Amino acid sequence: IEEKDNYLIVRTFSHFTNSENMELRALMNNGNIVLIRISIDSLNNNIELFNTISSIILLIGLCIGIYLSWFLCKKISNPIKELTDISEKMIKFDFDSKYQFHANNEIDILGKNFNSLSEELNKTLSELKDANIQLEKDIEEKIKIDEFRKDFISKLEIALKEANETGYWLELLY
Repeated sequence: IEEKDNYLIVRTFSHFTNSENMELRALMNNGNIVLIRISIDSLNNNIELFNTISSIILLIGLCIGIYLSWFLCKKISNPIKELTDISEKMIKFDFDSKYQFHANNEIDILGKNFNSLSEELNKTLSELKDANIQLEKDIEEKIKIDEFRKDFISKLEIALKEANETGYWLELLY
């Protein structure tokens, strides 16, 4: 198969084992001869075993890679889903839901900002409700004063008409 100055690789057939072999014949510097023989069937079996083990390792690695990808996707997408749920509740004026921190990353910073925004919106909405209640009280008071004024003017108008008809108002002036 291959021959150089100090070694030779040949393919042989052994009638004793009834198998094909590969031999390395080499002449060493000290004059000794080295003969290495390996069965091609054994070599093919070893290659087949190597290919099988490599395939199994590759499949295991692929499964581990898929699991790690799934795990990382969940680790990223779950906090985002939680923020989405919180924002949908905030749209409906439900400010009780708060983001639960998972790690110290950008998503948690966004969650902290959502919590702050929720608290501020809740506080502002509460202040607006209080102001609205006070405004309703002020309007009711104004309506009462306006009704009292109308009632007073109408009674005064009646009294002046009666005084005019009777001449009593002249006496009030003097």
